[in-house]
Amino acid sequence: MKKIRNIILGLIIVIIIIILILVYAIFSKENESANNISENDLMDVHEITNFDKFTKEENINNFFNKENQITQFIDYFQNELQAEETNKMVYSILFDNYIAQNNITENNVLEYFSDYKNISNWGANEIYYKMISKENTADVSHRISILSGIETKDVQGEIQYNMSYFMIIEDNETMAYSILPLSEEEYNNIKETGNTSAYEKTIEKNEYNQILENKTFTDYMLCIKYLTNYQNIRNYNYEMAYNLLDPEYREKRFKTLDNYKEYVEESDNIVLDKYLVNINAEYTEYICIDKNENYYIFKATNPMEYTLTLDTYTIISDNFKQAYNNANPEERAQMNIDKFVNMLNTRDFQNIYDNLFTQGFKQNAFPTLEDFKNFAKNTFFKYNKVNYMEFGNQGNILTYRIELLDKTGNYDGSIIVDIIMQIEDNYNFKISFDTNISRFSEEAEG
Repeated sequence: MKKIRNIILGLIIVIIIIILILVYAIFSKENESANNISENDLMDVHEITNFDKFTKEENINNFFNKENQITQFIDYFQNELQAEETNKMVYSILFDNYIAQNNITENNVLEYFSDYKNISNWGANEIYYKMISKENTADVSHRISILSGIETKDVQGEIQYNMSYFMIIEDNETMAYSILPLSEEEYNNIKETGNTSAYEKTIEKNEYNQILENKTFTDYMLCIKYLTNYQNIRNYNYEMAYNLLDPEYREKRFKTLDNYKEYVEESDNIVLDKYLVNINAEYTEYICIDKNENYYIFKATNPMEYTLTLDTYTIISDNFKQAYNNANPEERAQMNIDKFVNMLNTRDFQNIYDNLFTQGFKQNAFPTLEDFKNFAKNTFFKYNKVNYMEFGNQGNILTYRIELLDKTGNYDGSIIVDIIMQIEDNYNFKISFDTNISRFSEEAEG
């Protein structure tokens, strides 16, 4: 009996040893697999397109520092240094394959890029970003940035806008970089295929091409960047700018590309006056107000990937609804008149005509939209500031005498307008006014 018990105990011990050996073997295999990173695994971890794995702050700094490298390169062609030194600076930054393919030398480099002297501004519009790892390691060997942007050129006194494309190659070993221009076809091909192997080579460092520490951008600087980008696109291509608008806003505010073109053609250059930045989980909101109190509200999910609205009244916000619901009749009248004046200032004549005027007022005063447009342009200021004077309340019919002043300061007088307002449901209202309006002074001198 004792012998049988010893045999059973021995079998149990053998089984336990076998199990331990199997567990060890499985663990060792899994551990070995984890340490053997394949090339495909490295691409998944280290190839980053459109900054999808960077923090929001890293996205911003990477994008705009790369843009600065391109603008600095272009600035070399405008500097006042002696030609010999400028030749050397430009030549030292160019990618050597590009130099060889185009037979560029230090002596002819400025002739090759002679057209760059006419570029007065370059702003990045899009970036494709990629990090390349050393074979079977997690160490980064190269960073490649491919940017598209809008260049502004002065050609014989005429301003022209064009798209242009550049690649920046950074060698993480030598801490040096090179730049080369790309054609549109080359740019699109690299974006589609991701193939950058021809550019992943050692870059020799010299006194002009060392990688500098990234600059940190303030909220103010970023607002300037977004406004400049939008204004460049607006000047370059109406349709491209139109498509930047938030789709719901675009339909309600402009309805057609022609209406947007008319708005742009009557707009002034944008000069930032005030700004506010709100950071949300899904996007960053840049609220920019220019010197004429026009709004430019950017919702950016990535650097220069944004939608835009150009006022605060077309799409009614929850904050406005709450304030309006808690307002008394006089305050509501002022909020509605503010909307009317803002629409005048943004030349939103069609929406005023379609949505704010009573049918009888339109029939009697302005039978057509063109009639109202001509009246508004010849009667009101281009940018109006409102002062509230006398208020009257007769149930749903409110009256308000207002004074309009010229925000630009070109006129030192004012316009008096007597407004009749009918309050409706869902934050809607209708207005009419006495069209016998005159300005109370002549244009100020100077």
